[in-house]
Amino acid sequence: MHKTLAIDPKAINSPLDCEKIYPRVGLRHGVFVADYPKRWHKAFLSILETLEPAEWGFWNEERLKSKLIELVEQESFLSLESPYDKGKSWFDNFLRVPERNREGCIFFGHRDDPSKPPTLDDLDPAQLEVKTTITGKLTPENLVHELRLYIRRSTKIALVDRHNYLTDALGKESIFVRFLKHLVKAVEGSKCQEIIVYAKYRNDHNYMKSDSCLSNQLASSLAGFVTPTYGVKYVCCSEDGSRKTDLHARRIVTNQVVFALSDSIGGGSRSKSITRVPDLEFLEENLRAWIDEDHGLRVERVAVYKNQIKASI
Repeated sequence: MHKTLAIDPKAINSPLDCEKIYPRVGLRHGVFVADYPKRWHKAFLSILETLEPAEWGFWNEERLKSKLIELVEQESFLSLESPYDKGKSWFDNFLRVPERNREGCIFFGHRDDPSKPPTLDDLDPAQLEVKTTITGKLTPENLVHELRLYIRRSTKIALVDRHNYLTDALGKESIFVRFLKHLVKAVEGSKCQEIIVYAKYRNDHNYMKSDSCLSNQLASSLAGFVTPTYGVKYVCCSEDGSRKTDLHARRIVTNQVVFALSDSIGGGSRSKSITRVPDLEFLEENLRAWIDEDHGLRVERVAVYKNQIKASI
């Protein structure tokens, strides 16, 4: 679901270099930039001062700085968790990064580096294309694993599906709750401040009989888990609102990216798929409906579970 571009800050020194890279990086595109050396964007800005971006046309200094600000705000930089020796070249440092930390990196060095690393002259833009869809047996565990880099960078996460139920037909813990537990654990200590769960209201579900019943079930489902600051909010809706909005579209919405699911998290299909939708208009629609809670559906039940205390071992 993502790639990492590792690049020497000195490697970008023409508008063509910029055109090859900047339209293709960022969370919505699934391409992270290695923060190597640490605070890569500041190293690049220092180098930019020695160039003449005013003559670069579209990719002038103002536009480059705006793009860097966007990447920083979206947390599109990814640490390689490795020291950097300023006495060595970027490429020599990169080769000393533990293999597990640079696995999957697409890397490019400076054209004048005597070690002759790959440079942006060798970059085919197709190398930065990331598959938008993955298919397979997506268990709750590996679904959260695929989403981890995105969910930890979002202040809010919305889970939208009619069937986001807390119990199964036998009244036992649902597969969705297993996913929710992994999700809550994955965002612990991250930027995430709130998780909102949407499900279709059903009066034959005992825990939806009242807000109190829902609150008790939600607390029981997540007992012992440390939640984001504003907790996990569970919203039961009737699909008879004034707008053409429903819960049939299975989505996971973050501040920067929307993911569409082919089946409910607890659905019975053997093979599921998840698609990262890069369309900005689609993102804005979903942010308004599910993150800002301006969906137009009738809310029947609401409960919030908060816990900031780690269980003692």
